[in-house]
Amino acid sequence: MFDCKSYNIEDFEIVHEAGDSFQVHYVLRMEVEHAKNQDLAGTFHITTTWHCTDGIWKVVFNMDQRIV
Repeated sequence: MFDCKSYNIEDFEIVHEAGDSFQVHYVLRMEVEHAKNQDLAGTFHITTTWHCTDGIWKVVFNMDQRIV
């Protein structure tokens, strides 16, 4: 079960775009409901790369890093 009490997405930007692919960066701030899931809470920088093959967009790379 995924535990998300609330979240906020900030500083969303497309940093690379080339016809059949693009990469986005954003900051995610997340709170959890249960103490046992505290490792999911915090502020993270997210990078996601999308690629379109045969008309279908798929995530081909995703990385997150906690911002301390």
